[in-house]
Amino acid sequence: MGLRVFPIFYNVDPSDVRKQTGKFGEAFGKVKEKFKHNLDVVEKWSIALTEAGNLSGFPSIDRPESQLCEEVADKILKKLYLRSYVESKGLVGIDSLVEKLIEAKDVRIIGIWGMGGIGKTTIAEVLVSRISNQFDHICFLRNVREKSEKNGLDDLRKLFFSKLLGIEIRDIEMVIEMVSVVPTFIKDSLKRKKVLVVLDDVNEPEQLEALAVNDDDCFGSESKIILISRDKQVLKLYVLL
Repeated sequence: MGLRVFPIFYNVDPSDVRKQTGKFGEAFGKVKEKFKHNLDVVEKWSIALTEAGNLSGFPSIDRPESQLCEEVADKILKKLYLRSYVESKGLVGIDSLVEKLIEAKDVRIIGIWGMGGIGKTTIAEVLVSRISNQFDHICFLRNVREKSEKNGLDDLRKLFFSKLLGIEIRDIEMVIEMVSVVPTFIKDSLKRKKVLVVLDDVNEPEQLEALAVNDDDCFGSESKIILISRDKQVLKLYVLL
């Protein structure tokens, strides 16, 4: 129906909702027994619960209710009253470019290429301000080239996944040596989430490999990755539009 749904898993494990197991499964079993003469309806409920369990929501187990309420309120407020990155007034021709990018719904990776100072980052900022409320997580990583040259791919990768997950990641050196491998705990956190990623000023394929741009299993379906670069050859390796 075009609505965003944020399930609150109140005193129940999301996996039990998804699989109808545990105490939740026992309770649902009683419901199925009660409606055993209407199995079509029960099957629809089961499918709906599985879909709900797969959504990115708010678990309440092992934390105070006050913390849960604060997180829910913060998330909803951000969705309802999103702060725009930039106003597009006076930026000649930018609206048509942004609309073209918005219309590319089936494209996972979008590239914005051009010489320095022509407004590539501004186009991405306007785009993010208009579509960010459609995503579970957003990461706008600026100055990728500078950060990579100054601190290396190790720190760049930690910074990227920390910003994307909203937690501080200090120790993933073991997998950094295998730059194409994403740690399992990161994949498990992101694979069911629709994310919007902007990587600004990339100039080396190794940067994109370290940030899992080429890993189709790392991010949820309908996720979008926007690459901004002065080097067209770098984008050609990944970009579909």
